[in-house]
Amino acid sequence: MTKTEIILTVLGIVNALIAALLSVLITHFLQIKAKKRDDKMRIFIDLMVSRIYGMTAQAVHSMNIIDVVFADSAKVKNAWHKFFDLCKIKDPSEQQQKDIETARYKLIEEIGNNLGYKDKLTWDEIQSYYRPRIIDETLKNQQDIQNIQLQIGKMITMQSQNIIQQKDDKK
Repeated sequence: MTKTEIILTVLGIVNALIAALLSVLITHFLQIKAKKRDDKMRIFIDLMVSRIYGMTAQAVHSMNIIDVVFADSAKVKNAWHKFFDLCKIKDPSEQQQKDIETARYKLIEEIGNNLGYKDKLTWDEIQSYYRPRIIDETLKNQQDIQNIQLQIGKMITMQSQNIIQQKDDKK
């Protein structure tokens, strides 16, 4: 092998190693970016769904990881902290309730903007949602059942206490 062939072979091997290393690094970078976008999208979807049902456990979970998932977005974090601070108000007035709801929608809007929906998702679309009447009826029925169960539980507790008291009085 001549000196030129050796140099070309070494350069070919070095080029192959660099290409392989670059492809691994680029693939890793793209996977991390895709994972972050998936996490952001999951939070966005959870908050969009929570407009229908109110605060769900999943929406609360998603809100509690906003600081981590959106660490690179000051606008999202500011919107989250504004909403969170408003939620700390004990016994909010009707106006404060409206402010909380508006702050929640602003948070959803900022997350949407961060995901690239700035010109594709309007404020009106964020504030409106589909909620069939049957859901309201079902939720009301569930609340009624829970209230009845609570009343039954209280009555059983009172009767148990009365029975115990009567036994103690007989002693």
